[in-house]
Amino acid sequence: MRASRLLAALAVALAAGGAWMLLAEHETETPRPIHSPATDDVTELDDLVVRTAGAGSDADGSDGGERDEFGRVEVADDADAGDDAAAEGLEVLVLDGEVPVPDAEVFWGDENELERRGREADLSRRTHDGALAARFGARAVTGSDGRVSLPPVAMREPELAARKGELFGVGERRRGSRDVVIRLQRDETLTIDVVRPDGEPLAGAPVAVVQSGGRRPDFLWSEAADERGRIVIEHFQLYRNDSRRGGERTSALLRIPGPVMVAKDFPDPAPAEPLILEAPATTSLTVSVVDAQGLPVRAPLAISLTPAEGEREQAGLASWFTSASETKDSGDTEVLFPFVATATRLSPRVRFVDDRDHAWTGVEITTPRTPDSEAQVEVATPDWLTLLEGRLLDADEAPLSRQTIDFIVRAGNRPVERERLRTFDDGIFELALRADRPEFVAPYELEVRDEVRDDDPQGVDVGLAGLPPGDRVRLGDLMLRVLPPIARGLVVDDLGEPIRGADVQLEAFRTLAGEGAETRWLDENQVDDRTDDEGRFALHGDRSGLGRVRLRVARRGHESVYVESFDGQRDVRVMLQRHGALMTRFTVPEWLPDEVLQLRITSRDPEVQPRQEDVDRRGNFGVAMVDEMRPGLYDVALLLRGFDDPVAEVGSVSVMPGIRPPTRDPRLDAIDLANTLFRYRFEGVRQDGSTHSDLSGAVVAKLPGPDGSPQWTAFSWRGNSAEIITFERNLEVFALSDGRPPQRLLAVPGTTQVVLPDLHPAELLLPGLRELVGGRRVRVSMVFQGDTGLPSSLRAYDQRSGRSFTLSRAMLSKSGGAWLGDDPLVRVPLHRNGRFDVVARIYPENGRGGPESRKVGEVDVILDGVAPQRDTVPIDPAVVRDALQALDTRGR
Repeated sequence: MRASRLLAALAVALAAGGAWMLLAEHETETPRPIHSPATDDVTELDDLVVRTAGAGSDADGSDGGERDEFGRVEVADDADAGDDAAAEGLEVLVLDGEVPVPDAEVFWGDENELERRGREADLSRRTHDGALAARFGARAVTGSDGRVSLPPVAMREPELAARKGELFGVGERRRGSRDVVIRLQRDETLTIDVVRPDGEPLAGAPVAVVQSGGRRPDFLWSEAADERGRIVIEHFQLYRNDSRRGGERTSALLRIPGPVMVAKDFPDPAPAEPLILEAPATTSLTVSVVDAQGLPVRAPLAISLTPAEGEREQAGLASWFTSASETKDSGDTEVLFPFVATATRLSPRVRFVDDRDHAWTGVEITTPRTPDSEAQVEVATPDWLTLLEGRLLDADEAPLSRQTIDFIVRAGNRPVERERLRTFDDGIFELALRADRPEFVAPYELEVRDEVRDDDPQGVDVGLAGLPPGDRVRLGDLMLRVLPPIARGLVVDDLGEPIRGADVQLEAFRTLAGEGAETRWLDENQVDDRTDDEGRFALHGDRSGLGRVRLRVARRGHESVYVESFDGQRDVRVMLQRHGALMTRFTVPEWLPDEVLQLRITSRDPEVQPRQEDVDRRGNFGVAMVDEMRPGLYDVALLLRGFDDPVAEVGSVSVMPGIRPPTRDPRLDAIDLANTLFRYRFEGVRQDGSTHSDLSGAVVAKLPGPDGSPQWTAFSWRGNSAEIITFERNLEVFALSDGRPPQRLLAVPGTTQVVLPDLHPAELLLPGLRELVGGRRVRVSMVFQGDTGLPSSLRAYDQRSGRSFTLSRAMLSKSGGAWLGDDPLVRVPLHRNGRFDVVARIYPENGRGGPESRKVGEVDVILDGVAPQRDTVPIDPAVVRDALQALDTRGR
């Protein structure tokens, strides 16, 4: 219908670069603190101090390039080393708010080098990189304008910090830019002291600092107290969340399982005096996990201890803060919890580190009553857990100790478990299974692959007689052997160039055992490879017994290929057709939101599925790039979300192979939609002119279809307003909202206020109905007898989010309903005056199946009167008994 409208090709020129490097309070990962003040180790070396001309010193920087005894990074002579901007020298501006800060110290260094120096100095692994820069980095001082030019320094990942008096901050550098802005904040040092009940320090106590008040608390920092029972967090202001939500609190707490949470809130900024956390009387607990035979489980386990139900006081924070977790390493048989509260019932939770799905809660543990004592407890594995145990040997019969090995278990020819495990010191492994799942059906098979040895992979396949739940299956010694080649070859593109990083996967046509048996292509999970720099690959394994097999060769940006004819002794050459890309860029109104427009792309090849891609707005342009396209002819339609009819269509767009440069069609590039799209905004108001705060429902638009029949679409209210973007110059709409009459209006582009008065609900008295139906649920519905002028139901798409939603006939003003309570009165919200059928929908007692519906009366309702109208609907017992009998018949 509107194919003659202008259409533009999406031309996305996504500008490279422009990503800001967030180095301080904007870091996405939790910053890392330092245990002693940065000023302690700062030594001013004249040959590394760079002052601007405004500060009265030589602006050319260091003349040395020497590394001092503190390991400060050298001044690079080679301007090509490392990051280009860093090699050229960075321009730094230090601000306090928006005011330049003169004579501020600026520190800089390479992030990796700083972290290395921190490790050598035995600083906490959580030390913030900005603090490390202040300790070990080169130093400069800003001039009177708050600026300093840093000399060329070899830095791949520059880290910068600045300090002036009691202010400290870290830098922000836009990638590819030489300009760095460092905003100073009031420096904070948070000190926490942990003491025993007698006031003595508790060394090693685990402490966390959290910020709460949102949907979930955020860990800002966690570590153990030093030998003085003390924790010092330098530059704590960098740790708080940037966005301070209302009601947030910051707390220091002990991670000691016990009946009472030991926590202390503190303000912003952090107090100068130490926070004192008084620990409860504690004991240590050694936990081991044993199987049904009492043998220790040596696989790596994550074990947590949480106070049992009834033992815990919430103290206003999440209960899991009163838990403690430790990880048992591979090969170990026990794990130590050095601090747990005495005389406390604890609930142990165990999870396999290699498989998070295998987890369970053990029997409760009660800790000793005597402080500073030691106790040992065992947690048994559940009765659904099966352990496969064996020892892996290489071809020389030497144990494969501390090796990372791939394991896969097949059940009924279906891969049901795949794990990568590390063997113990003696080459033994433990593989955990939940073999009580329905997909575990015979025959069973274990495949072991040593994939680390790419040039000479080894493996072994073992048939399993059974997988009894709750038992340990000992497989004995399993000797790996060199796997023969299955397939090898070369992968190239349509230009004959080798393709690096292509995935080559062996698939087998297998018949699956068990319920719903079927035959289909399945990945051989241990038989795959990725092509090297020369495009070569090699697959190894035992092909005997696999039957029909094929290779699936895939690489992003190329068309996947299946190869069924190959031999492991001869090379196979595989050609992958390069994908193409389509770019479009056309003019749109500057007010157009993102992703309201979409491209629908349909290939002339029936094997290629149609696609829809969002169009983004960039200024006055709508842009998009559609990649991963098979070369060929496509029909392109420009759609406005929420409407079926295209804004424009262009046929036979030829997409050529190659992402760069992408295909551009001049018929698409010339589109101008600035004067083609129109924006309608509706505001819901009351009769006194005040706005509604939160409207439910939608604004429904009625459009003429190609054959003259009406087409309907809907747009949700957002708060008190709804917006429609369309290609129509005028619009017939119906404004709908719960408990209010539908308002029909003819709208023009712009903002229109819609008066939506509140209506009384219809009040019905249904005497005797509750006594007749007993305890069954009853929904009382009222159905309008006339024509609403609207469809009976409508499915639409939100123009902003793209989510689909459905308007029921109740929302479309055809009906309303309410549940019958214990008394005969129901209040039914409706949208219009008129005559309604009254229908009782009676549900079965067991809750299974749908209701039996019976018409029990008719009423004329007036909803916009001064007071609610109340009508009595006489109930015919015979009608209700007929519905109950029908329910009883269905339930037999």
